[in-house]
Amino acid sequence: MRRLCLLLVLLTAQFTAAQTVDFSASREPVAELQGSWRFHVGDPPAGGTSWASSEFDDSSWQLLPFDHSWDVAGYRQTGGDCWYRVKIFVPANHPPLALLIPAIYSSYQVFANGQLVGQVGGLPPHAEVLLRYQDNLLVPIPSNAIPASGIVTLAFRIWHWPRWNTYPGSDDITLEIGDQALLAHWRDLIYRETFWSNASSILICFCFLLASLAGFLIYALRRAEHEYLWFALFAITSAIQTGLELSRNYIGMPFLLSEALASTFGFITGLLFLFFLSTILRERRGWLFWIILTSFLCFGLVGSLSLLGAFSPFTFDLIRELAILPGRLAFVVMLVRSARRGNLDARLLLAPVSLLLTAFFLGSIADIAFSGNNLRLYHAFDWYFELTRWPFHISFLDLTEFLTLLAILAILILRFARSRRDEERLKGELEAARIVQQVLVPEAIPDIPGFIIQSVYRPFSQVGGDFFQIIPIADGGVLVSIGDVSGKGMPAAMTVSLLVGTLRTLAHYTQSPGEILAAMNQRMLGRNNGGFTTCLVLTVSSAGILTAANAGHIPPYLNGHELLLENGLPIGIAAGIRYPETTFTLPHSAHLSLITDGVLEATNPITNELFGFDRTAAISTQSAEQISAAAQAFGQEDDITVLTVQRSALRDGGNA
Repeated sequence: MRRLCLLLVLLTAQFTAAQTVDFSASREPVAELQGSWRFHVGDPPAGGTSWASSEFDDSSWQLLPFDHSWDVAGYRQTGGDCWYRVKIFVPANHPPLALLIPAIYSSYQVFANGQLVGQVGGLPPHAEVLLRYQDNLLVPIPSNAIPASGIVTLAFRIWHWPRWNTYPGSDDITLEIGDQALLAHWRDLIYRETFWSNASSILICFCFLLASLAGFLIYALRRAEHEYLWFALFAITSAIQTGLELSRNYIGMPFLLSEALASTFGFITGLLFLFFLSTILRERRGWLFWIILTSFLCFGLVGSLSLLGAFSPFTFDLIRELAILPGRLAFVVMLVRSARRGNLDARLLLAPVSLLLTAFFLGSIADIAFSGNNLRLYHAFDWYFELTRWPFHISFLDLTEFLTLLAILAILILRFARSRRDEERLKGELEAARIVQQVLVPEAIPDIPGFIIQSVYRPFSQVGGDFFQIIPIADGGVLVSIGDVSGKGMPAAMTVSLLVGTLRTLAHYTQSPGEILAAMNQRMLGRNNGGFTTCLVLTVSSAGILTAANAGHIPPYLNGHELLLENGLPIGIAAGIRYPETTFTLPHSAHLSLITDGVLEATNPITNELFGFDRTAAISTQSAEQISAAAQAFGQEDDITVLTVQRSALRDGGNA
C-alpha cells in the first residue's frame, strides 16, 4: 500500500513538471505600434517620396504618437500633407508580416523601407477626400522590404483636407504589425463585430424594403388610394438612405459625394413623407405644406452645393440643420393640428414621428459637434449612437425609425381593413339595391289587348337610376311612365322604390298624367337627397287617344319625330308645380318610342362624340332592342332604357 502511494506521488510530480509554460515563447506574433513617431508637416522640398527612404535622417523631426491629433503638436486646423516615420525590429525566422490599419479619415500611402506597400484614396496632385468609418486595411509587407538587419522603417504619408476641421490628424488610431494570417483572422473578427454593431440599421433597411414591396403590391390592387404609393416610395428611399449610411462602414466614399447623396435622398425622403402624410391626414396644401416643401428644397440645395466644395464640413452641417429645422417643426404642427381635429391616424403617428424628428435633430447636433472638433460635446451623444448592446447594438435613431415604421404600417393595415369593410358594406348595399330594382323594374310586359309594347333596360353599373312602369287602365288602354333618378346605388334604388310605389298607388285613383306627376312631385319634396328626378307619364286609350305630361324628361318620338310637349320642372325640386297635358292621336301604324338620356349621351371612346338627337331620331322607329343595341355599340356611358308602343287590332275583331 505504501509503495502504491509513493508511485502516485512520483507520477503526479512528473505530470506537474510537464505542464511548465514558457510565457515568452507562447505569445502571439502581433504587436501594437504605440509610442511616439517622428512627425513632420508638408512634403520634401524637391517633392517625391524621399522621406520614405530608410536612409533619410529624421532625427530633427518632432515626436508625436500616431494616435494623437495634430493639435498636440501645435498644428490646429492644419491641412495638407504630413509624414509619420518609425523604425521597428523584425526578428529572424519571422512569419509573413502585415500591417492592420484601422480607419484614417484621409487619403494616405504606406511605405516599408521606401517601398510603397499600400495606398487608400488619392494624394496630391490627385487628392481625394474619403470618408471611412471602418477600413481595417490589411497591408502585407513584402519580404524584399525587410533587410537582413531586420530593421524596417515604416513611413506614412497622409493627406488631410484643409477645410476638414474634424480630427485634424489620426485620432484614436492603433496600428498592429505581425503574422499576416493572424491579422487577417483578427480583421475578419472586426468585420463581424462591425456587422453586429450595425445589425439594427441593417434590419431597419430590410424592413423598409419589405414595407416598400408591400406598399407597391397594395397600390397595384387599389390604384385609387395614392397613400400606398407615397408610402412605398418613401420606404424605398428610406432604405436607400440607410444603405448609404451603412456603406460608410464597409467601403470608402468621397466625402463630398457622400454628403451630397445623403442630402439629396434626405430631401427626396422628406418630400415623399410630406405627400404621404398630407394624403392620409387629408391636409390641404396650406402654409404648413409650403413651409415643409421649402425647407426640404433648401436642404437638398445645400447638399448639391457641397459637391462644389462651397462649405467646410462644420459650415455644411450647420447650414443644413438650419435649413431642415423649420420643416421638421412644421411636421409636428401638422400632426398636432390634425390630431386635435380628431384624426385617429394623426394621433397614432404623433408620438413616433415626434421622436423620430427629435432623433434626427440630436444626430445633427452630434454631426455639428464632430465637424466643429468639439469632441467633448460629441462624446456626450455616445448614448445616442449606442442605446443598448442587447441583443445587438441599437441606436436611438434606429429605435425611433422602427417605431415610426410600425405606426405607419399599423395605420395602413387599419385603413386597408376599413376599406375592405366599406367595400363589403357597399357590395351588400348594391346587392340589396339590385334586388329592389329587380322587383320594381318589370321583367315581363303585361299582356294588354290592342297594344304591342317592348322594353329594354340596361344599367351602366350594377344598379342604375332609370325606371319605367306599364300599367293597364280601366277603359282597355295603357299607362306608360319612364324616368331617370340622379345618382346610383342604394339611394337611387330607394328613390325609385318610392316613385314606383307612388305611381302604382295613384294609378288606381286617376289616369291623368298631369295629376300623377303633380302628386309624385309633392311626395318627393325633400327626399331627393340633393338630386332630382325626370319623368314622363302618358296614357293611350283603346281608341288611340294619347295624353302626355312631362317633368323634365326627354320627349317621346312618334314615327321618327320628337313630340312637342310642354315641359315642366323635374320632380321634387319645388312645391305646387302644375304639369300641363298634351293630347295626340296614335294611329295603328304609328311607332312611339320613349328613351332615357343614356341613349343620347352614349359617347364614342375614340372621337369623344355623342350619339345625339339626330342619330336617336333616325333609329327611333326601330325595335327597342335595336335602339338600345345601337347606343351600346356606340359607347354606353349611362343607364339605357327604351320603351316602344304600337297599337294593334283588337282580339275580338272590333274597330280600334
